[in-house]
Amino acid sequence: MADFCSSHPKLVVELDGIQHEDQRTYDEARTRYLKAHGYQVLRFWNGDVFVHLDAVLGTIAEEIRKISTR
Repeated sequence: MADFCSSHPKLVVELDGIQHEDQRTYDEARTRYLKAHGYQVLRFWNGDVFVHLDAVLGTIAEEIRKISTR
């Protein structure tokens, strides 16, 4: 299950906590699967959302702009 998903634009945002360090292989396979189905995947550490929220939102906005111009 994705943390956030939009079907238009096809964007998945994942917020990863410490548990994701132990499931890197699974996360990489899942990202490949989503990309194979046309989704862009952005991953952020939970801490970045709390400490660098403006940068995280800026990255998401930039990705939406890129997707929208394709």
